[in-house]
Amino acid sequence: MTKQLRKEGELHPYVPELQRQLSEGQIGRRDFVRTATMLGMSATAAYATAGKITGTKAVPQAKAAEMPAGGTATLAARIQDFTNPHADSWSNVGIRANYDYLTKTHVDNVTRPMLLESWSASDDLRTWEMKVRPGVKFHNGRQFTA
Repeated sequence: MTKQLRKEGELHPYVPELQRQLSEGQIGRRDFVRTATMLGMSATAAYATAGKITGTKAVPQAKAAEMPAGGTATLAARIQDFTNPHADSWSNVGIRANYDYLTKTHVDNVTRPMLLESWSASDDLRTWEMKVRPGVKFHNGRQFTA
């Protein structure tokens, strides 16, 4: 038994049926995108096709854009005693999302500054000079300094 492969750019024979079902409301957008991508359609093409059929955008406008700007956000959390950062279990990870890091390594494996402006190592790699980004403040308004 030989398996015949579809040519590049050729739709799976069931995709037109999915398009019909979506246009008639028999399936939802999510089911269309899920099934179409399982049949070999790219996610981009599936979202675009679903958008043309339903008349909706792939990514709706964020609701936050309609909210008024300004205000104050107050956060509270228990702070652990960090006398030895190597022994810390980081069990309180929920709070970490509320604070910036000095640097961040991205998916391309390149570390970029966040709270730091720059950093450099000594020739023997025993000490580092870190320049803190100006204008950063703690929640209480105190300047972030070295």
